[in-house]
Amino acid sequence: MLFCLCGKSASGKSTVEKTIVDEYGVKKITSYTTREPRLGEEDGVDYFFLTNEDFEAKKNQGLFDEVARYNNLNYGLSLKMNNIDIPNEDAIAVVTINGYEQLKEKYGTDLVKLFYFDIDDWIRVTRAKNRGDDVYEVARRVLADREDFKDAKMLADEVIEINEKDSIDFISNVVYNLIKSYNK
Repeated sequence: MLFCLCGKSASGKSTVEKTIVDEYGVKKITSYTTREPRLGEEDGVDYFFLTNEDFEAKKNQGLFDEVARYNNLNYGLSLKMNNIDIPNEDAIAVVTINGYEQLKEKYGTDLVKLFYFDIDDWIRVTRAKNRGDDVYEVARRVLADREDFKDAKMLADEVIEINEKDSIDFISNVVYNLIKSYNK
């Protein structure tokens, strides 16, 4: 089964994904992107970094299960190139609402589950400031996210309410227990 983590910026989805992979052994679907690596990111771990030409070639070959364009950069997800066989094994990925809809269309609702991280904007702003994000970019994302995620709760298989005092370990445990519940 493919478990899609989705949430507004600074909701903790990527950190929870890493914890689920590291602590519980669920396979991660590493995304492909044409953006430059950020400080500390590793090719093949955080993302597979591609040139625009390589990305378009893979896209034209039908190797991506979902694609997105954000800030003039390409992003794509491929179960095949990550050696994931979702009917027979679990995997986890951070996706957008649009990405989830593409995956659901391709694989069906029985194999693709959406976990939406619902978090107060104030907590997100505080987290983004603490990690050094540009204050104007944070404000832009908060406003954009209101539109982008307006239907997320309705689409989600599971809504995970995140409070200020919830630790990453606590949230990761909640997510992992939900994953286990789908495999009974």
